[in-house]
Order: sequence, then C-alpha cells, then structure tokens
Amino acid sequence: MNYLIFTLIFVTGLLIVLLISDKFSLGERLGLTPLLGLGYTTFLMFFLDAAGMGIRYSNVVAALLATITVAGAGLAFLYIKKLRRFELFPNEKPSLAGINLPWAVFFVFGLYLAYGITVKCLYWPPAEFDSIEGYDLLAKAIAHEGTIANSVLLNPQIVAGCGPRLLYPPLFASCNAICYMSGMESPKLITAIFFLSWLVLLYSLIKRFVPHTAAIFATFMTMIAPEMFANASFTLTNYPTAVYSAAAVLSFYIWHERRIDGFFYLSIITLLFATWTRSDGVVFYPAIMLVLLYDAWKTKTVKRILTYGIVSIIPFILWHFYLTSHIERQQDSFFIKKLFFDTAKLGQVWDAAKKMLFETQLYGIVFHFFVGVIVLNVLYKLYLFLSANQEKRKNIFQADDRFSFLVVFFGGWFLYTLLFYQMKNTDGSLFAPGGWMLSGYKRGMFSFVPLAMFYFVANPLAMWLYAKLSSWASNGNS
Repeated sequence: MNYLIFTLIFVTGLLIVLLISDKFSLGERLGLTPLLGLGYTTFLMFFLDAAGMGIRYSNVVAALLATITVAGAGLAFLYIKKLRRFELFPNEKPSLAGINLPWAVFFVFGLYLAYGITVKCLYWPPAEFDSIEGYDLLAKAIAHEGTIANSVLLNPQIVAGCGPRLLYPPLFASCNAICYMSGMESPKLITAIFFLSWLVLLYSLIKRFVPHTAAIFATFMTMIAPEMFANASFTLTNYPTAVYSAAAVLSFYIWHERRIDGFFYLSIITLLFATWTRSDGVVFYPAIMLVLLYDAWKTKTVKRILTYGIVSIIPFILWHFYLTSHIERQQDSFFIKKLFFDTAKLGQVWDAAKKMLFETQLYGIVFHFFVGVIVLNVLYKLYLFLSANQEKRKNIFQADDRFSFLVVFFGGWFLYTLLFYQMKNTDGSLFAPGGWMLSGYKRGMFSFVPLAMFYFVANPLAMWLYAKLSSWASNGNS
C-alpha cells in the first residue's frame, strides 16, 4: 500500500514524458519519468489544497488516477492520429559498439558509489539542521494537517525561529510529505529517487553530443564532485534544484542546436520545477530569455520567447503571492531592495566565489577542467582564424562553438553570484563561517557542476578530437 502512490506517480511521469515527445531516448525516459512525476504531483497537491480539498492520501491518489485517465486518453488519441510513434529505442538501435574498457570501469565504480548513496538514503534518517528545522518539519506538518498553510507556517514565532528554511517553494517538502502520508518513517526514498534518476538522465542527455565514454566520464565526475557527493544523501533542496535546473539548461541547448521541439517544452517544465523547489533556480531564466530573444530576431517569430517567458516564470510568481497572502513573517528581507555599487563588497563576493570554485574539497577539479578547456578553445579558434585564408575565416565560428550554452552558463552564474552581492551584511555574517556566502553559495553551485562537465566533454576542440579518433579507428579497421 505504501508504494501504490509511487507507482501512480511514475505512471503519470511516463505519460507526461510520452505526451511531450516521442523523440526521447530510453535513458531519457527512464530518468525523466520519476522527476516529472514527482514535480507534477507537488503541483497537484498545491492545487488540491487551494481548492479546499486538502492534501490527503486518498485525494492525491484519486487526482493521480484522474490524471492518468486523461493523459492516457490523450496519448491514445495522438497514437491513433499518428501524431506519436511508439519506439522503445527512438533515436538509435541498441548497440554495444560504444562500450569499451574505460566505459566499463567508470560504470562499475559509479554503480558501486550509487549503491552506497542509495543505502545511506534508505537506512539513515534526516539529520541535517536545515532539514530538521525546515523541509522535513514542513513535510511532516503537511502530511499531518493536509495543508501547506499549516500550524507550522502560520506560527510567526516558529517561522522566525526556523528562518527562511520554511519559506522555500513547496516541491521538496511536498515530495517528502508523500512518504509520510504513505506511512513511511523517513522521506529519504525521495532523495534516492532524485539521485539515481539524475545520473541516468544526465548520461542520456550528454550522450546526444558525445561518445559513450565521454558521457559516462562527465556523469561520473559530476557524481563524485566532493560537496555534491556529500549532499547526495541529504534531505536538502540544493540537489533537487540542481537536477531540475541543469536538466532545463541542457534540454534548452539540445532544442537550440537540434531543433527537437520536445526538448523546448521539457526545458520549460524542468525550469518550472526548479523554481518550484528553490526560488534561486530563476537565475537561468534571464539568460535563456536572452538567447531566445536573439533566436526570435533571427527567425522573425516571438512564439517561443513568449511561451517560455510566460510559462516558466509562473511558479516563482505564484509562490511569492502565496507567501505574501498567507504567511506572516517577522523577519525583514535578507536582500537590499535597491541596486547599488560597492567595490569593496563586490571584491569580497568575487574573492569568496573564486576561492570556493577552485577548492578541490568542494568540486574536485571540475571547474579547473572547465576554465582550462575554455582557454584551450579560445587558442584553438584563434589558431584556426589566423591560419585560414579570407574565404574560410567566416566559417571558423560555427554552431558547435557552444556559444549559446556559455551565454546561459555565465549569465546564470553571474546572476546567482549577484544575489549574494545584494544580500545584507549589516552584522558581518555574510562572509563569516557558516554565513550565507560560505555555506549557501557553494551548494547553489551544484547546478553548474554538470553543465561545466558537459562543456568539458562537448566543447569544439573535444568534438574535433572525437572526429579524428573515429577517423583513425575507421582507417585502422579498413
């Protein structure tokens, strides 16, 4: 009985995936199914609560069954009209051609580490301070009282004592509440689902651009980034936010480069879920909109930018109005509400950010890889430009330069860093040990780690290298 609701969530997630597109690979479907199912269910819970029906086990199950019925009927209609095709392997036939010894080594070690994290999730209860006083506390209240605006959130003293941990958007707390509503003693199943689903999805998305070995290397390096690996079994919001945010950026880039419509809508949905987990997930929104603005100018159509711009920002606005109308807060905002210029503070933020990014105990050598390969690509393009004749120079900078990807990456990173610049530091705690900058910033960078590894294995110089290796291999076998 405990797992009935999770079965319905997974079925719902699969139907959503199939409704979005029939172009997703098998791995993408497997990774997306639980992530979209959980995200959708939390919205369902929110609107059941808003409609006065309450967040009860029976109500959620009934709503999921209704969703499955409607989505199943819609999918059947699309199949009948031949607007969808069912293929287990829509992109390529299964093959072991890309599997080699290095791939097997990364896979085996990755599988072992993933098993360890899963065991830790399933047999170790929430013990993190932020969870006990925030997400887990709120999840228990939602499950017990059947509403988000419960006795915990409506008590100004509790909200003031627990701080902003209770005020994040409700996706993660609602996911955990599902476990408690199902009679489980711990919500850590949700943590394991996010971790395992993300590994499958990340590998599948990256594999669209690079060979199997490069894809599994990027996935493995993302997984073992020390701070991310340490947080993989925690009941905190940072990892789920990173999962949805990075999926949104990678999906958007796949659409931008390959023009597969399903990935455009997938990017909207995953960014929507990212901001429904933590509001700072919105940092990627302006950067993506900038790329869409250029795309709209180039294609002479505003449909894409309007669709993305309106739909993906809804959770951010919705949660802001919900807090304003329902929750009484005694605390002032942590942010300075006007723009200002302070070179000393800007220098402090930059120095702290730079130190953390290149701290091997936090992210290993991920950002060393990232910055190094950017420098190499600049030198590579400069060499090609200087050595080419006038006619060929205009072809040096092509679509595979990943320029739009870098715009989104650095645009998101700049805005994320700017959030900390805008934070108040009247008591000097912003840069103190355990303060916002040193504890919060490093976990927010989780969203950028998989993106940095994607660029490392899929940059123009790497793509040239793969082509050369493939040519040499072909000539050697002929």
